[in-house]
Amino acid sequence: MRPYSLILMIVICALLSSIIIACGATPTAEVPTPTVPLTQPAAAVPTQPPTPLATSTPQPTVPSITSGGKLVFGMSWEPSEIDPHVGSSYEGATVDRAVFDTLIRQTPDGAFHPGLATRWEISADGLTYTFYLREGVKFHDGTPLNAEAVKFSFDRIANPATKSQQAISLIGPYASSEVVDELTVKIHLKEPFGPFLSGIAQPNVAIVSPAAAQQYGEDFDDHLVGTGPFIFKEWVRQDHITLVRNPDYNWASDFFDHQGPAYLDEIEFKFIEEGTVRTGTLETGETNMINDVSPEDFARLASDPNYKTYSIIQPGTPLSIAMNVTKPPLDDVKVRQAIEYAIDKKAIVDTLFAGLYELAYSPLAPNTLGYWSGAEQMYGYDPEKAKSLLDEAGWQDSDGDGIRDKEGQPLKLWWPTFKWQRMNDMATMVQAQLKEIGIDLSVDVVAFPSMYETANKCEHNLVHTGNTDADPNALSIVYDSSNVGSGWAWTCIEDAEIDDLLRQGRVTVDPAERVPIYTKLQQRILDLALVVPIRQFTNLVATRAEVQGLRFELIGFAPEMYDVHIER
Repeated sequence: MRPYSLILMIVICALLSSIIIACGATPTAEVPTPTVPLTQPAAAVPTQPPTPLATSTPQPTVPSITSGGKLVFGMSWEPSEIDPHVGSSYEGATVDRAVFDTLIRQTPDGAFHPGLATRWEISADGLTYTFYLREGVKFHDGTPLNAEAVKFSFDRIANPATKSQQAISLIGPYASSEVVDELTVKIHLKEPFGPFLSGIAQPNVAIVSPAAAQQYGEDFDDHLVGTGPFIFKEWVRQDHITLVRNPDYNWASDFFDHQGPAYLDEIEFKFIEEGTVRTGTLETGETNMINDVSPEDFARLASDPNYKTYSIIQPGTPLSIAMNVTKPPLDDVKVRQAIEYAIDKKAIVDTLFAGLYELAYSPLAPNTLGYWSGAEQMYGYDPEKAKSLLDEAGWQDSDGDGIRDKEGQPLKLWWPTFKWQRMNDMATMVQAQLKEIGIDLSVDVVAFPSMYETANKCEHNLVHTGNTDADPNALSIVYDSSNVGSGWAWTCIEDAEIDDLLRQGRVTVDPAERVPIYTKLQQRILDLALVVPIRQFTNLVATRAEVQGLRFELIGFAPEMYDVHIER
């Protein structure tokens, strides 16, 4: 999860998220169709006995594609950090994916592929991962990729002095790295960690040049050195980041369409926060590609053959309304269940988001390992059922003012929200829907830091929640009792059964064995009516029609620039 770069999961991330490969879009602006829900990864890594995965086979460069040209990407936010081991923003990860490589890669279908490692093994106890590295790989500074560089990168992430925001969580219970020989490294964990492979496939766990990282220290942000298809050139604050092609690159993962250097000469990430301005630059040709497209602009561009549009559902947990179970009247499960039935999520998505986002039903996104489809039958829009539950809970409108009351107290709730992706508008629509069943919801629009502080103190009744993550362990962020008061656990629940299931899911390595654990967990969360899932986090991207070869990585935010080319 990327807690505040979904803002910057939700604005970072996750809160700080699809994974849909969008490479199938055509010049007629086709929106790619989502892949089927992930119930078991397509290529699960064996756990017992350890068996090497297949090595990749280099593919010849496609000769019909003309190399060259510059792509300008209008990005909605400037990264807070681009050092992959430090930062947590999606914007930083977008840059890092082009500059760095990871040991392995994971595609949206859940399959793992060779990266800087050609193969790997997992010990029977799930505590040791052995990686066999590619020969002949060099960092942009000319130094060789070797086992020492891998050990350096993992140790750097684990070092408290690095102040890692995201990568530290992705390597989980990391203990140490052991250099076996020049191209073999063993990574030891303190306990089994199911999300480990997905975590190290993300750009935050990139392998960096030890020489450059040691030379530049805290200034590594301005001197990124990796092994990726593009070389860092400059970061002009409040304006742009520029990358140029790595002419020596010849070790792409096997799911790409070619080998050898990238096609583009240069990529410029231009920071354009205002959405209408960003769309305008695409239409004038000032940019070739933009992200975070408004639903209205997206629908218009999708119907225009001069553009391509990509709708990428992100895995993890969807945008939901968290209900604080510790503060009356939401300490009563019947009141929470009434709210589940009272909210018309389809009306919200149709009205505020042009019907472009998929509705959410479960605490997990449908393209996340372990998604339970039974959640889709748990609750539905049924205001009469909601009223009946409130009647059972003893809430009646005794004075005829339209608001229910009990023992002289009106049925009132409070939702602090902020202006991001129409959260405030969504809260206003929910306010009207709850009034129909006799609940008085007060909505306050505040600055994000104020909302975050209030939610961590569990002073709210309702608040938004959700985070994007490649692994179902994303649920730990929101529901693990150890995060109450210090993170994103804004239902404020402290439930032993939930905590136990979360731990089982983390320490189980076999994906097939993890699925029933997360099924039980989703059932428990919905039985307790802890959240109202509303919609899937979806990355809306548009390009000019001449941009070809675009696809997206597992999280669904960072574009894969390696195969991208400009059609002339």
